[in-house]
Amino acid sequence: MHRNYIFDFYGTLVDIHTDENQRLLWHDLTNLYARYGADYPQGELRKTYNDLCRKEKKSLQERLHCPYPEIDLYRVFYALFEQAPAHHRAELVFDESTPRLIGAVFRTLATRRFHVFDGTRETLKKLKALGCGVYLLSNAQHVFTQAELEMTGLLPLFDAAYISSDAGIKKPDPAFMNRLLTEQHLNRSECVMVGNEIGCDLKVAAGSGTRGILLNTPTNHLTKEEISAGLRPLLLAYPDFSWSVIEDGKIERLPKVEGLF
Repeated sequence: MHRNYIFDFYGTLVDIHTDENQRLLWHDLTNLYARYGADYPQGELRKTYNDLCRKEKKSLQERLHCPYPEIDLYRVFYALFEQAPAHHRAELVFDESTPRLIGAVFRTLATRRFHVFDGTRETLKKLKALGCGVYLLSNAQHVFTQAELEMTGLLPLFDAAYISSDAGIKKPDPAFMNRLLTEQHLNRSECVMVGNEIGCDLKVAAGSGTRGILLNTPTNHLTKEEISAGLRPLLLAYPDFSWSVIEDGKIERLPKVEGLF
């Protein structure tokens, strides 16, 4: 029996689909910046956003020397104001809280589907009732994910939540998992990583010496052949890796799979 369960968020506990390529999104975001006095020609904001993301990633890679850096979009949304081609006087003040507001608007406009998978809340509560530790390890942006954890009501169910943009690194880098294990004083032999992606969630489990469970949810549902193909290189690299698959993606099967009752 494992005492600690470390969950991915998107695609594992919640189903989500976003589209950041909508012209209307960037049109509305350009107008939002204009209300704060930062003027961009239509079409220029998106280009600057992409350029800033690339520069942030390159800078982070050079500074941390890590294979999987994770930028913080808060810094990008702030820089978009500072680097606007022109500014005008505006009553609205752009301050340290404004990038979080812009991030919320951006995410709201981009999101096309978002809901908690059936059985998620009940399963997390059951694990807690059984005395298990429940943790979050998510490749995500704080400016988006903090609010979405709060919206779903899932945040209080975690003993701790680790978001990659806060750490500057992301899965499958074992350093991200090791930070959680070290700071929470967890024995890796008593931990299992639960996620919906082989190359991300199971790979970080294998690389950090924890067990892994693939929750094959509808967000990115894999055939048996795809699962086998995805696992093959992972098991070659980590022949002692302990893993299992919940093929129908139903999280409520987790306690039974783990022999908790």
